[in-house]
Amino acid sequence: MTQNQDTEEQEINRLLAEMTALSEDNHGPVCPRCGASVDQICLVPYGSRTGAAVGGALGAGVGLMARKSLSTVCGLIGNAIVPGVGLVAGKMTGMLLGFLTGTTVGQAVGSVVDHTVIRKYRCKRCQQTFDV
Repeated sequence: MTQNQDTEEQEINRLLAEMTALSEDNHGPVCPRCGASVDQICLVPYGSRTGAAVGGALGAGVGLMARKSLSTVCGLIGNAIVPGVGLVAGKMTGMLLGFLTGTTVGQAVGSVVDHTVIRKYRCKRCQQTFDV
């Protein structure tokens, strides 16, 4: 029994060493057209662009529809200065902050999708787009 366990441990250690050696040799994607390596390859930001656009639109909509947030505060301040302006300023501020927040969150989520799901790369040297 102990000899089998020793043999299994040796086999596991050998496989782990092989996997480590393989991962050290893999330095990233290589262009299939011109053979450019890591410093000439960049990730195509399909997901982060789409996420930023969708997140910005949703955030602006949520910010515009917010009833008890900035529109109320800006409405009180703005109505004290010029009646009727405060509500518009509050809605615009809420929409802008919602847009910025939505864009940032959408871009971050899209970037994760780019790195884990889409994985499209572009060679800076020959402009070839390829999958890994």
